Amino acid sequence: MLARLQELHLVERRLPATVPPNKRRLSRMGRYHFADPFLHFYFSFIAPQRDEVGYRPERVLASIQEQLRSFVGRTAYEALSRTWVDWAGRTGQLPFEAEQTGSYWSRATQVDVVAVNWSKKQILLGECKWGATQVELKVLKDLIEKKTPLVRRALPDEGEGWTVKYALFGRWGFKADTRSLAEKHRCTLVDLKRLDHDIGRGRAASQSATRRRRRSTACG
Repeated sequence: MLARLQELHLVERRLPATVPPNKRRLSRMGRYHFADPFLHFYFSFIAPQRDEVGYRPERVLASIQEQLRSFVGRTAYEALSRTWVDWAGRTGQLPFEAEQTGSYWSRATQVDVVAVNWSKKQILLGECKWGATQVELKVLKDLIEKKTPLVRRALPDEGEGWTVKYALFGRWGFKADTRSLAEKHRCTLVDLKRLDHDIGRGRAASQSATRRRRRSTACG
């Protein structure tokens, strides 16, 4: 059943980004996620309240409104942040280009955005906050002091010789003390305005390249 759902691109198997390429196929750390965002939304909000949709739609709507911000934060916003990391690596905004992008999870911790370059032994760790306030200092401190050592242990040779880069993605920006610590650790800060601008540039460049290829093919 899962294989068929994957063939239909309805679900996908994800692994922590720290699992090396030669171990990914046989790894038991995989988790299955909805690949289709509409299906994800339906089973998160509509299916559990299906009996009430027809005669109590206001209750269903209230439930959606209450949980929607959290849902967007852990789905679309995290996905867009990983897209930004890929774009930034290709365009030189980051010191390396990602060979593997995703997230990290274990029984002890979770990191929203992880990008790995295996050949250069470089890794980026990032957190995403879709809240209604600026990102607090604690978010970055926990990432550096608590989460980084745990992620290092999951890398080959327990992270020996690896360089760690940081990034924070905040919908409403970052508090002054967060910015100060970010500067000290050369952490990249990406607010929603920058995320939208940069991804827009990436899409425009991709569309332009596609048009050039089509013109070249037509001329040939």
